[in-house]
Amino acid sequence: MKRIPWNEQQPGHFEVDAVHHCGIRSAGHYIRTIHTVDVATGWTEQVATLGRGYRVMGDRFCRNLARLPFPVLEIHPDNGSEGLIARFYNTEDYTVQAEVSVCRPFRRAMVVNLNEENLRQLRTQRESKVSLPVRGKGIVTLKFGPD
Repeated sequence: MKRIPWNEQQPGHFEVDAVHHCGIRSAGHYIRTIHTVDVATGWTEQVATLGRGYRVMGDRFCRNLARLPFPVLEIHPDNGSEGLIARFYNTEDYTVQAEVSVCRPFRRAMVVNLNEENLRQLRTQRESKVSLPVRGKGIVTLKFGPD
């Protein structure tokens, strides 16, 4: 399982986790904290959220990103076995190279539309990382899955 190297020198490589504050049972509503940490600098951003819906989590995650003092080059979420959806928003006017690495190996990485319908398959690097260009002001959605 690949992680961002601890000795990464360039700012912009982030580990991301959702921390559940639910006690011994995860039933019902409880607070989650989205924790974002830059490996090179140790810069951290945290934001709390109630609920786990797409819009709530997406809004909170974007709030974390907006507070960062440098651009995001790589995101490494701690994903579960069910797969992962990652949406990249390029706020710049020029094309950037987006990279994502995941901790669990996956068999497929797909570019999907906003309805999460497959558009094309991506080539993976070492089974846990993909890289792709995202045009200026563009949005790209990726779907990582076990099948």
